[in-house]
Amino acid sequence: MPVTSASGSKSLFPRVFLFGAGFSAGMKYPLGGELVPLVIEYLERRAARRATRKRGQRLRDRYMQPQRILRSIDLVLDKYCACDRDSLEELSVTEFFSIAHMLAQMPELVGEEGHEERELVQLSTSGGHGVAQVFDDVAAVVRTVFTERCQKNRRLPRGVRSVLEGLAPDRDAVVSFNWDEEVDYFLSMEHHSGAEVHYTYRTPWGPPAFLVLKPHGSVGWYDVAKGIGNASTYFIASGDSRVPRFQRRVLAYEEIGFPVDLEHRRAYTLVCPPVITPPTFAKQYQFLEQKLIWQDVIRACREAHEFVFLGYSLPIDDYLTRAALRAAIQSHARRRLRCLVVNKHLSPELLANYRSVLGPGMDEQRNFLACDFTRAGADLREAIATRLAAAHV
Repeated sequence: MPVTSASGSKSLFPRVFLFGAGFSAGMKYPLGGELVPLVIEYLERRAARRATRKRGQRLRDRYMQPQRILRSIDLVLDKYCACDRDSLEELSVTEFFSIAHMLAQMPELVGEEGHEERELVQLSTSGGHGVAQVFDDVAAVVRTVFTERCQKNRRLPRGVRSVLEGLAPDRDAVVSFNWDEEVDYFLSMEHHSGAEVHYTYRTPWGPPAFLVLKPHGSVGWYDVAKGIGNASTYFIASGDSRVPRFQRRVLAYEEIGFPVDLEHRRAYTLVCPPVITPPTFAKQYQFLEQKLIWQDVIRACREAHEFVFLGYSLPIDDYLTRAALRAAIQSHARRRLRCLVVNKHLSPELLANYRSVLGPGMDEQRNFLACDFTRAGADLREAIATRLAAAHV
């Protein structure tokens, strides 16, 4: 049953769980700084395997060319980042994705210098892999790496599973800043409630269902214009009256697997980027569904009075998230607000990040719980509930 929020309105979800990269790291997904090196390592392995294939196999794989993606990444690193594959530690993931996004938005910046660069630009405009295509290329590879990881995660760590099993569809809203589909898949396929997962608010809300908001997108979401032909596809905003039928653009499919070309039935692994928002300095949201999800994040936070942050550092350069949280909690009476941060380590930087948004009342003893999600036991759910009850701000 809905309860009354701090603002006096009716709240569907009095508690919000916010999942960050540290939570997914407990399931062996990369943290931000590990992402680009992991993509390059994956491409290098693919390139090595492809070199040993027979000619017929290479022809069937003609649209999946890891060597060309690596060449274009090398050009971007050399010309725009002043580094190479061996010195990636000098480059922040935000800088790399911001530059790649800039080149995708303004390919004219590539210029006309160099035969190899012109060749890659030409390939990009004809559907191949070029410098201006790096942004989409990397997104597609990330999708493949994450999908393969999800397929291998047959059994989640006990602590992770404990947290997810403890979620209730008539009480808890989920905000996941992660691209992987572990939380979505568990709640829709393995949770004892049998409740459905909805990615946006729907009016009326109807039977108990999990609200899973993913403001940074998902490796399982695609623009309908990509021509995805997987079985059981559906629009993520289906049933949301705010999105007119003919304006729905973002779709997903139920299985954990690669997107399939609608016409040729070919599975994509190195092409067809998903709808994800990489860590850039100025995040952009192309589709109406993405903008409404942010609206729903603010609504969910505004109506709740209990917050659990799991593996989320609330980084200083995540401007939109920080602004959304500040706007949302302004309506709360401080005496009712409870916040618990569950993270592997408590550092002065982490404490400062949370105090800058939630206020000086965030106490390192009362509002923080140290936890390694990889090793945590099945009692993590109870530990969170106990600590949250006293985690006033």
